[in-house]
Amino acid sequence: MGRNLSLFERYALTRTQLGFSPVISIVVTYPIDKVPTAQSLEDRLAHLQTVWPHLHAQIVDADATPSWAAGTPCSFVRPGESPSKDLEGMLREENQYKDGPMLQVTRYTSHLGFTIRHELADGIGALRLVHAILSTETFSPESTPPALEDVVNLKVPTLSLLGILFDKLVLGKIWPTPVWPETKPTGSNRLSLISLSPSLLDRVEAARKIHAPTTSIHAVITTAWTLALQSVVGPATFTAGTPRSERQASYCLGNYVTSSAFRFTPHILQQPFWQIATQVGLSLKTGTDKARQNVGMLAYVPAGWKEYWQEEAGKPYGDSWELSNLGKTTPLQWLAQP
Repeated sequence: MGRNLSLFERYALTRTQLGFSPVISIVVTYPIDKVPTAQSLEDRLAHLQTVWPHLHAQIVDADATPSWAAGTPCSFVRPGESPSKDLEGMLREENQYKDGPMLQVTRYTSHLGFTIRHELADGIGALRLVHAILSTETFSPESTPPALEDVVNLKVPTLSLLGILFDKLVLGKIWPTPVWPETKPTGSNRLSLISLSPSLLDRVEAARKIHAPTTSIHAVITTAWTLALQSVVGPATFTAGTPRSERQASYCLGNYVTSSAFRFTPHILQQPFWQIATQVGLSLKTGTDKARQNVGMLAYVPAGWKEYWQEEAGKPYGDSWELSNLGKTTPLQWLAQP
């Protein structure tokens, strides 16, 4: 305990302070009457807190120089407010962070909902945490996970920094290139659940191997979704974001994400589908340094993070949409009632 929050952790904290906390929502489905009991979940989480004390760590000095400090073991489990909710309704509920621990587990009739704040873990870490909670596996003790910038180099080279400033302060003023949707959506967050069956993904993967063997299924889905958007809203420039995992160790907690993006111009979107998907895949493969520098730019946020991001929150989003890909999960013997 005791290290300062990493750049990305501090960004996540600031969003929480401003009322739009970035959370990861995971829902696990069980056969009726096989959902783990509240007591079994409490017992498992009590054990995990002994080996991973970071689970109940606290953030102190949040408005100045936020850092991690030792906390005390706590309860993370709560009953679901509406057992009759469908899966989409449960995801919507889990996606709204409530005051309390950075990990929250909601027990429904035939589901478990997990809400994990981004200060505590990234997507892959959250998935590992859910697996750990619902298994009987033993784990080695872990101290506070290291900061992202202590694991990979996020420093922005001087020439790159000057180029970014030139684009923002000069070119952006003279030749602005708006990205859809150009204006910030108003109202509450909306959530629609879209399910892609394993058989459909298998067919997409088979087609990818034939038509674009050097790209990835992530790039194919990114391209397809962007073309679908264009068919609805008409010709525009779209930017599709992709969080990249920098997780190099077996840590369950911690945030090891950088961010890349691909810009789909009207010219690019006129090209054949598989040609576009190949370009997107190549950009992802070769964009590691740029993705790290995107997070490294957080080091140049002026003093007064809350005020700065409050102002930024009123501006249009930088990305049209984002695809976060946690990969394929392996089935576990879930902890269940006898």
